[in-house]
Amino acid sequence: MRYFFTIIFLVFISACKTEPNYGKDMNKLREKLGVPTIKENMVMMDEMTWSINNRNSKDGSFHAKKIIMYDRNCNSCSWEESDMFRKKINDSTYVQLNLHSVLNNDKVDFNRTKPLLFKVDIRALKVSVKGEIDNMLFGSDTSKRSIDYPSKIITMEQADSVLLSWNLKRL
Repeated sequence: MRYFFTIIFLVFISACKTEPNYGKDMNKLREKLGVPTIKENMVMMDEMTWSINNRNSKDGSFHAKKIIMYDRNCNSCSWEESDMFRKKINDSTYVQLNLHSVLNNDKVDFNRTKPLLFKVDIRALKVSVKGEIDNMLFGSDTSKRSIDYPSKIITMEQADSVLLSWNLKRL
């Protein structure tokens, strides 16, 4: 009977789909497609979020976060990545650039959600519940994100220019 359960367990394990690895191992594909990579100094916060604590002290600009969204039930499906870049203006205010990409094998679409440039007051983020922060930064609720600051949808060329002016680049 013991062997029976062992065999059943092994069959069950071998039948399970393995989840795709969307971490640093995918950086070569990201580079090929022009998608922001997961930087060496980024750490995995949870299954889908990579974040950085080391900031560029010279000018206060950094790739703050990468969020990876994928379908666990479909290894061959497309997946989406959102990247947040920030440049410090003063102790409480940052300019933020959000890039969103949809990847499918060897293709990428940056146009589903255009790059978004806006200012954000980190004091507002500190008082927010952690689960609401990503919604404020990437979600559709712009009322909480930057009440005093307008946001601007820009082109990928303009986004690259902004990153270059911050001494950063997508890759």
